[in-house]
Amino acid sequence: MPSSASYTAFITSEALQKLKLLCHQELPKEACGLTACRIDDPERVVSAILPMHNTHPKPEHHFKFDPAEWVRTLFLLSQSQYSLTGFYHSHPAGPPSPSNEDLSHPLWSSPASVKEPFSGAEGLQKLQMWIVSLADPATTEITVFASSSNGMRRLMLTEISV
Repeated sequence: MPSSASYTAFITSEALQKLKLLCHQELPKEACGLTACRIDDPERVVSAILPMHNTHPKPEHHFKFDPAEWVRTLFLLSQSQYSLTGFYHSHPAGPPSPSNEDLSHPLWSSPASVKEPFSGAEGLQKLQMWIVSLADPATTEITVFASSSNGMRRLMLTEISV
């Protein structure tokens, strides 16, 4: 049986504040990017937020990473002391739950089609989808999901002060 930590997403206070700030700065467009942890961290606490340019033709309602920036960022991560933990994007006017488009992404819908560096059940199960809702100007709601054998599973979000 998996430990309760496997159902929890951890993030440092600094990374959480950066995530919120980056998403607010992109309004009215969807913000997007990567989350990362130190490679020597067994708890995989997100301590780095790596923004990516949203190159989707309709960025107010969708997001798409720039392919060249994606490859460059993954290469830089592979040369650093950090490891990819997942992806984030904002919903400027919607709830912090996966849209049909989010759920249909190959990373979540067809694990067999996933190629390096995410191939293998272990690598895929460790990836997280962070969704930041900016629908209510008074508060920022964040939810985190991970792939499971039953589809997407919502994780408990835990902020860690360092």
